[in-house]
Amino acid sequence: MPDDVEEVSQIRVVHLLHTMDYGGVETVIINWLRTLHPGSVDISIVCFANPGGTEQLFVEAAERAGFNVETIPWSRRKPILKSAKSLVKILREHRAEVIHTHNTYADLVGLVAARRLGIRTVSSLYVLSSFGWKRKTLERMTLFALRYFDCVTAQCEATRRDICAGGINSEKVNVLHSGFEAAAPPLEESEREERRRKHGLEPHHVMMINVARLYPEKAHASLLREFRKINDAHPDTRLWILGRGPLEEEVKSLCTQLGLDDVVRFLGYVPDFDELICLADIQLHPSFTEGIPMAILSGMASGLPVVASAVGGIEEVIENDVRGLLVPSAADDGFSEAFYKAVTGLVEDVEERRRLGNAARRFIENDYSLENAALTLENIYRKLITA
Repeated sequence: MPDDVEEVSQIRVVHLLHTMDYGGVETVIINWLRTLHPGSVDISIVCFANPGGTEQLFVEAAERAGFNVETIPWSRRKPILKSAKSLVKILREHRAEVIHTHNTYADLVGLVAARRLGIRTVSSLYVLSSFGWKRKTLERMTLFALRYFDCVTAQCEATRRDICAGGINSEKVNVLHSGFEAAAPPLEESEREERRRKHGLEPHHVMMINVARLYPEKAHASLLREFRKINDAHPDTRLWILGRGPLEEEVKSLCTQLGLDDVVRFLGYVPDFDELICLADIQLHPSFTEGIPMAILSGMASGLPVVASAVGGIEEVIENDVRGLLVPSAADDGFSEAFYKAVTGLVEDVEERRRLGNAARRFIENDYSLENAALTLENIYRKLITA
């Protein structure tokens, strides 16, 4: 190495998370970690081992990305101090300089352990939704803990504003975009039609896709009710729903009640849903609250026109009528009319779908790269340990 080039020291970081399923947040974390330069940041991952093994999908995904995941026993009793003691041992073994936490209980356990060892702390918050009393309670706990962190990252400007409004010092809150990799080039039309045919789709079908966990804030009931009207007007439309969650049986029952079983498919959890997104014509994402969903970024990267609710950080990536279409929150009175108009307009206009989809793909490639997000994260770590 030339004498005038300063060697950059490797930063030792432990990530701690409490995951109940595999979704957008877990995908974001793995994407960041596999993109960080290994010569600059040494990464270790720890997660809570939940009753029922709900963390296993994340563990498997992390292992596929080349990471070993250590676990700390967890239970419904929420053993904060006991878990912090186990974490202290792990942090010492890895000689950690920074602990980076994700989710409320990880924040609490990580903060206790870090205070004991005197290491730097980062917490990432993806959305403040206040959706339901339990979520509100957890978010109050989160905001209390964040007051004592050295740094907080927000997935988007909207979440940053919410964090600061919750009493957190704005000087330590940084926007850290999830970033996204450019998708593979579009399939040749003949190959795309062949793949669609294998899934029961004919060339005249307009296939729509929704990728979201089956949780209340994802507005699946509103989606199905609106799709009933869309399909009545355009019988060639089809809908695939990818995701699972506590509302699965309720949502499937509503689908049956609405008479949609022949035109709606529930595909459950799909690890590599990019292979299915590229077969769709339109992506639908109504919701009540969001950060910036990874599912939307995936659709945009694949060149899909997206119809989404203008909530949370979605407006930061979808400019209305430029690289997608925005409609009100699914909770608003104007949602139904706006959603129907936006979707049916795209069903009827192939060129409009192409225009919006191409602009969305260019945005991901040029302005929302995963490499930039990883560099921002590395700079956050480096500033912390040199402060």
